[in-house]
Amino acid sequence: MEKMRQKTSNSYFCCATQKENEIQLLDVADLKDVPCPFQYIANALTEFCLKSNFQTDELFFYEIVEYKDPKKQPDNQLEVERGIGCLVKNKKATFLKRVTVISDIDGRTNKPVKFTENKKLFIQTYVPQDYRDLFSTPNTVLATEVAGCPSIVELQDSTLLGRLNGTIQSIDQQELWSILLENTRKPIEGMIRYNKRDKCFEGYNGKKWRALLWGEK
Repeated sequence: MEKMRQKTSNSYFCCATQKENEIQLLDVADLKDVPCPFQYIANALTEFCLKSNFQTDELFFYEIVEYKDPKKQPDNQLEVERGIGCLVKNKKATFLKRVTVISDIDGRTNKPVKFTENKKLFIQTYVPQDYRDLFSTPNTVLATEVAGCPSIVELQDSTLLGRLNGTIQSIDQQELWSILLENTRKPIEGMIRYNKRDKCFEGYNGKKWRALLWGEK
């Protein structure tokens, strides 16, 4: 799994643009040209960039805003889309995969908004105000790695929910075995293992491994 920096904030954002049907993430510094809440301090906020704080395929609540005018003014929002998505990366760029669209500027919908082609957009994480938004995707649970920043964890078949490498995630059998094997490097009293060389089970008494004796009927 790709290693990312530890999240420290409950809000992350970035500049974005729509190219054909894809939402491509730009840089936080590009928000200087977007009339968003961080327009004038964008260059100093690179640590809050969506691209550097979320792993690929990590689900989060997103909000995309297209503004009517490049200057900040009341009622300046032209289009808004809220939903659940994740980042997808290739060698050249980072994109937002819109997994589930929840609402637009007029209310609840499941249809993606068609933003103006190549126009700079403001994208950020958000905390849902409607409890129905929390149940928008199947087989998922709500989790928080940072207080006030809800994220969605999708549970795959035959997996467990756990925390691995600082991330709450779906843990498969292979990952579970790696956790268990890591913990068995330092045995604790009462552990049992199988000794292939001597072909017997052994128990750890707190000091050393000793062969287990089995009574015969």
